[in-house]
Amino acid sequence: MLVCVPDAIAVHEPTKRSWLVELKSTNRETFALRARDFAALLMWQALLAVAHLPSGTVYACPVDNLPPPKLVMLPQREGELSLWDAGGLTVLQSQFPEVEVLTGVTVVAGSKAPFGLWEIAGLPRLEAFL
Repeated sequence: MLVCVPDAIAVHEPTKRSWLVELKSTNRETFALRARDFAALLMWQALLAVAHLPSGTVYACPVDNLPPPKLVMLPQREGELSLWDAGGLTVLQSQFPEVEVLTGVTVVAGSKAPFGLWEIAGLPRLEAFL
């Protein structure tokens, strides 16, 4: 079972390094990434590309070079975390032990899986990565 499937494959021409690419978009100044997806992308040494839709700016950063998230959220849920979610949360917390974990957060829509919340301002623009 795959935890996270990258959206594309890119090749960095000067170095001929190929990347599995995760594409995200946001209308906010932040973006979220589920803990289990972070762990899988880290294992694959993937490239994360985030499009900020209001400005049209695209940011890109290798997942293993991501700055710490603003915070980690553990939404309120019934029952235990799945093994995928528990493992992803462990990886996320081990990579960023200094980041606060908010527990019991009410999530109205979407997954009840733990996730990190990053500010896009902490990412380099795509042009700088190239």
